[in-house]
Amino acid sequence: MPASYSQTRCEVHRNSVHRPLLEELEFVGEDAAVLRYCEVLTGDERAPDKVVRSRKVLVVTRCSGDWKIAWGQNTRLPARRQRHYVRP
Repeated sequence: MPASYSQTRCEVHRNSVHRPLLEELEFVGEDAAVLRYCEVLTGDERAPDKVVRSRKVLVVTRCSGDWKIAWGQNTRLPARRQRHYVRP
């Protein structure tokens, strides 16, 4: 993940913990790649008692040796519902 993205996340959510889980990394050229990952965010000041899950897609390109985000999409996922299992 580009360092610039990580730095921005730390500044915006400085009191929270975010755990990205890389699901796919595909190089589409020598200097371009697509990343898809799921992220779990806890401790967000806007919702301190909630777990926020999201799926992100980033297109990154290499410019002068540095990887930078060219495009991104963030989709917030609905809260997980508790599943109730009934034994037969």
